[in-house]
Amino acid sequence: MRKNKGKRTEIPQPIVKSTKSFKKTYSKAEAYVLHLFSILSKWVDKILFSKRYGKLIAVAIAALMFAVVSQDIEGNIFTNQIRSATELKDIKVVTDISLSTYEVVDLPETVNVTITGDAGDVQYASQKKDNYQVLANLSSVGEGTYEVELVPLNFSDKVDVTVNPSVALVTVRKKVSRSFSLGYDFVNMNQMDDIYSLSEPVFDQNEVIIRASDERMQEIAYVKALIDVANKKADFRQDAEIVAYNATGDKLDVDILPTTVGVEVTVSSPHKVVPIRLDFTGELPDGVAIENFTSDQEEVVIYGSEKVLDKLDELVVSIPLNNITKDMSTKTVTVPVKLPNGTAVKGDSLTLSVKVNFGKGKTKTFDSVRVRFANLKEGLGVRNADAIVQSVTVSGSEEIIDKLKAEDIQLVADLQDCEAAGTYDIRLQLKNANNQLRYKIDDDEIEIQIQ
Repeated sequence: MRKNKGKRTEIPQPIVKSTKSFKKTYSKAEAYVLHLFSILSKWVDKILFSKRYGKLIAVAIAALMFAVVSQDIEGNIFTNQIRSATELKDIKVVTDISLSTYEVVDLPETVNVTITGDAGDVQYASQKKDNYQVLANLSSVGEGTYEVELVPLNFSDKVDVTVNPSVALVTVRKKVSRSFSLGYDFVNMNQMDDIYSLSEPVFDQNEVIIRASDERMQEIAYVKALIDVANKKADFRQDAEIVAYNATGDKLDVDILPTTVGVEVTVSSPHKVVPIRLDFTGELPDGVAIENFTSDQEEVVIYGSEKVLDKLDELVVSIPLNNITKDMSTKTVTVPVKLPNGTAVKGDSLTLSVKVNFGKGKTKTFDSVRVRFANLKEGLGVRNADAIVQSVTVSGSEEIIDKLKAEDIQLVADLQDCEAAGTYDIRLQLKNANNQLRYKIDDDEIEIQIQ
């Protein structure tokens, strides 16, 4: 085999030309990129190290970092949910037993529940509290005592619910019906003007039916219609709520048929003009007496029921005379007037102003003041009635004392409580006494014999 020494393989011309063209193009591109990078580098250096643009670049970098960190935190929140729990108080307890037929004793009216879950779900569920209930399932039981589970109702499936307590020990009793007479109470009397009086109410019906267990029936002491009289000034009609009470005045949870009753009430304003009698109290110095006095009001219009007004003949007002000295000739006393129970005057209150003039005083003793007898029962008599006398000492102004006689002093023994013959100790009373005078009975209690 022969070797071809010194002979070269020649590359075709088209390939040579193509290679040279590629090198030339690459060199141009490389030079262009280097030139572009040089321009960009100079521009960046100019911006970064320029006082004019440096602050803007710093803000942009800070904003970029904040966005990156915030995105990371937000991602963690949505990928890792926070667990939470909260307690809801006073969730209503209901039962599915027929409450018109049965009475359930010792079932709590409300319970507390705890809801647990993701924070967002718990917060949302806690805002729906009014929609929730707890069920005591008694639909399949009759009379007796049972331990019943308390089951939550209407809660979201996204939260766990724990009821506290989770069970209740209840007693189921069958109800019976009974008729009760209807009484009444006026309520909100403090919101009605005292000058008005109310008649006996007239009801559409005077009896009601109550349904309850035998045990609860035994607790009922009375049944009343509550008549609201707030701001009443004229006759009115209303539907009054009916309530049953036990002996201590507590309301009882029973079925009442009907629950309200129609009632009519007459509103009136009975009044009476009565004189004011002044009762001077306090100790006066020796030799000083009430000479005369004037009052800014001598009578007053009193409002109240006819029954109260019939017993009211005068209004006695106490006028205290304190700290009176011998050199004092006059004193004006202003006092609030206390009204009898069950009465009122127009306006919030009554005030009386009295001017008292003082003069020289005198004291006189009447040794034989005859005792008079009142309210002696028919068929009875007082032994030695004409001989019963008492000694009375009277102090006052000279002018009045000089004109006073023993027969002017009315010393009375009230025999209202003397029902039969016998011996009684009776306290003496002064009637129609002059309020400018001071009286002292030697012995204001005497012994008399009824025959």
